Amino acid sequence: MNNIFGIVPSRRLGRSLGISPIPISTCTYSCVYCQLGRTKNMTMERKEFFKIDDLLEQLRLYQDKNDQFDVITLVGEGEPTLFHPIGQLIERIKKYFDKPVALITNGSLLFMEQVQNDCLAADIVMPTLDAWNEESFTTLNRPIKQITFEKMFGGMKKFRENYRGEFYLEVMCVKGITDHDNNMSLLTQKINELNPDKCFINTPVRPPAEPWVRRCPSDFVERLRSLFKSNEDIEIPDTDLFSHTEDTYQAILEIIKRHPLDQASIERFCETREEKTTDIINQLTEDQTVEKIRYEEKLFFRIIPKRGV
Repeated sequence: MNNIFGIVPSRRLGRSLGISPIPISTCTYSCVYCQLGRTKNMTMERKEFFKIDDLLEQLRLYQDKNDQFDVITLVGEGEPTLFHPIGQLIERIKKYFDKPVALITNGSLLFMEQVQNDCLAADIVMPTLDAWNEESFTTLNRPIKQITFEKMFGGMKKFRENYRGEFYLEVMCVKGITDHDNNMSLLTQKINELNPDKCFINTPVRPPAEPWVRRCPSDFVERLRSLFKSNEDIEIPDTDLFSHTEDTYQAILEIIKRHPLDQASIERFCETREEKTTDIINQLTEDQTVEKIRYEEKLFFRIIPKRGV
């Protein structure tokens, strides 16, 4: 079940069963704070990377084992709207599964009419908005050259006007940029133009793509969150990891392909499976496909993406 992951306890959506319709590190952005590292496959060409029937069969098999989740979330290790038939995928999920469908996207392709139409079927759409002008956009999100801030934001506004589901925004704050001068006010103006139903304010808590990226001070994040009544915890949720994969090492590799795990989280996961934690940590340390990163005094592990789609 390479495309299905979870069930993930989400700060935003409850118990989320994730489905990724794109290959790892395939995106229109290469954000400086991305927990997967720099994007290996920068593109805005939409493709059918996987067959819809195969994705639906994976969902069905997973639900047969465990249906204790609140929402099916389309999310990728990159940008899920690059999956060309994403509209069909959403419609078929809603037809066969009695769960709401959420789409987590960077919003970069919403200027395309077809992408807007595809996303209208989702119950929840959560785009990312970290920037307020072209300079901040190229600094933080580092988009593919064909996408400008004006094009991205204009598409997001138009989609917001037509969309009737729940519209959430996710905002990542980076120290020295988001909290510099009057940037917070400029960002707030853009958020207000979109008038989201909810706004989730975050700051990097896992290893970013660039070593200079740091969290904003907690008091700044709290001030910005208070403007949008966003009281979600900005820390990594302290919850048990879950995987149907029986082999513990393979289960951990599947998880860190999608987001890095610190050593303490891996040790807790091993303990729940009565595995020797030292053996697993030693395997990860020696594995040439796994990157070891020290961030804010914690040791994290993440998969090294390959180039090419």
